Amino acid sequence: RFVDSFQVSPRRAISYFCHQNSSSKYLCSLPSRVAFLHRCCINTSSPLQAVASSHHKEYNFTDMSLPSFQQRLASFREQLKAQNIACFIQSTADAHQSEYVCNRDKRMGFLSGFTGSAGTIVVTPTDAKLWTDGRYFLAANKQLSNEWSLMKQGLPDTPSVEKWIKDNVDGKVGIDPFLCSLSYYNRIKDALEGSKAELVLVEQNPIDGVWSAQQPPIPSSKVFVHELQYSGQSMQEKIKNVQQKINEFDVQALIVTKLDHIAWLLNLRGNDIVYNPVFFSYLIVTRTDIFLYIDPSKVDANNEEEKQVNNDIKQHLNGIQIVPYENFLTDLKRLVSEYKTGKFWYDPRQTNMAIYSAIPKEQRFEKDDCIEIMKAIKNETEVQGFLNCHVRDGAAKSRFFAWVQSLRDGGQSELEKHTEWSFAEKLLSLRREAELFVDLSFETISSIGANGAVIHYSPSESEHSAIKANEVYLLDSGGQYLDGTTDTTRTYWLGVNGATP
Repeated sequence: RFVDSFQVSPRRAISYFCHQNSSSKYLCSLPSRVAFLHRCCINTSSPLQAVASSHHKEYNFTDMSLPSFQQRLASFREQLKAQNIACFIQSTADAHQSEYVCNRDKRMGFLSGFTGSAGTIVVTPTDAKLWTDGRYFLAANKQLSNEWSLMKQGLPDTPSVEKWIKDNVDGKVGIDPFLCSLSYYNRIKDALEGSKAELVLVEQNPIDGVWSAQQPPIPSSKVFVHELQYSGQSMQEKIKNVQQKINEFDVQALIVTKLDHIAWLLNLRGNDIVYNPVFFSYLIVTRTDIFLYIDPSKVDANNEEEKQVNNDIKQHLNGIQIVPYENFLTDLKRLVSEYKTGKFWYDPRQTNMAIYSAIPKEQRFEKDDCIEIMKAIKNETEVQGFLNCHVRDGAAKSRFFAWVQSLRDGGQSELEKHTEWSFAEKLLSLRREAELFVDLSFETISSIGANGAVIHYSPSESEHSAIKANEVYLLDSGGQYLDGTTDTTRTYWLGVNGATP
């Protein structure tokens, strides 16, 4: 009523509301408070919402049309033999050293069946081992077939990847140059010094040779402009700051490979990796020019409806040269050849070995990417955006828990009609009503009872547990909004009839 009567902003109204209800004298019921937040924050017309965030299609590594895991491993070892490789290392990374990867880049999952976001596999003619951390011990034990051994990373009696290879491998140790950062390569190489194992870069990833035609395509989602009202700083200003650093260090160009850095610098967003608003691309920034390597279909219009959006993107990128993604390495070699005395700046943690190898030794300038710090220092608009999106997201969660409370009030039978999955879906439906909502920020961890003790557990439509009364419910979830990202965790007691924990 305060909002409607005085036409104040929801932010000021919430501040007033909280102040008036700070004492028990004025404290109204939870449903009333939730209804108020709902009134302030709801907006069902956001045009950039994900189609179905909880229904992102993950690659099914157990699909019956695929060879069995035993057959995949056997075929993989044949590939190793053909390449004269005694051992092969594969981690979860893609060519941009992303923490989370698209289905096409889930090579470790295809070969081993393990779907965690962090891990490394090592395969020899006789051994197949997976290293992962404590978050995924339970999941790995469940997903790995008998041919695989789980190496529990971080435990005192578990050797590191490089230590195990050094002690057990005699011959060439293959690694994909596109999927291995310079820093990781050097770490492995230094560790193997003086052993019988020799680290080599392979021309063809043997996992791709097994996956072949069944490997998913490269994502081709459209990009869209991240407007100034959300970014708080224009693309031109950001580029100018980067070029000042290029001049300061007297280098010819900065090579940008990290996807979130490119998205931030260009004020663009995409949807190539689930829950991450990024797009596959490379960027070369020189003192005078900017080259964006991207699939042209991501910025081109395919029909009449896309023409206006396309025009906005083309106008936004005016002055930036757009080059096909697959031309990046060839162009880099050409630029290096043209500017024989110029230095090329790369970050060893983010640059893969294929890029590093394309730059002659005398033209290398190795230093942390300056965008990392620029991106980390938030401007006033970004800070305010974080506050605003947390209010809206908090309203959605408050409405969700009010709904859960209504189930508890209905008794055990009403509560136990639901599952972990239906709870996650309910929260998603409420988030979709929030202004500026785009997608979830990660897979919702919705877990009941003992499942809450499984780190990074998340239900799916086909695999989930039923909600049980008188158990603790854990919810770890977040949203991607145009003005910020949220990630919050709550535990909630589902007691009925006065039951206590």
